[in-house]
Amino acid sequence: MIENTDLAWMAGIIDGEGSIMFFDKRKLNIKKTKQYGWITTAISVTNCDEFMIKRISQIWHELGLNFHYTLQKNNTRNKKWNEALKIQTTGLNNCKKLLEKIEPFLWNKKYLAKFLLEYINWRQIKGFDPFRKPISKEEIENWFNLYHIVKQPKIISPETTRKASKILGSG
Repeated sequence: MIENTDLAWMAGIIDGEGSIMFFDKRKLNIKKTKQYGWITTAISVTNCDEFMIKRISQIWHELGLNFHYTLQKNNTRNKKWNEALKIQTTGLNNCKKLLEKIEPFLWNKKYLAKFLLEYINWRQIKGFDPFRKPISKEEIENWFNLYHIVKQPKIISPETTRKASKILGSG
């Protein structure tokens, strides 16, 4: 049985080591003359610690999620980086299930989780199913405009570096 401590741990891992993703896919229609698109959702964690990935897989399995693994080879930009294992779940239903469980415990990526849940709920209300039904170009652009606003980095003043041993934002 999954405890709140497991969900809080999972949220902490996703906050620090994970990704909550929202991206569009394009595909040619059957006649290969026109592109149509849809938006894909995914949540992943990439790490060198196989015990961490194993524990994540146990929790995800207990939550009833479909997921897969990918071996991330050494990064070409930095040869010192080790190989890592990536665990990822994709799709509206899997992402919704996971986000509803961990969102109360998220901190850094809470805004992304809420955004993704809002998008998933919109898809379900509109009657789109998770099987890549096309979304209009305008709808995709609308959601990505919102996504870029939500994902904008929060501005931290250079003054922050001068405030050692003080709580950030405390004057």
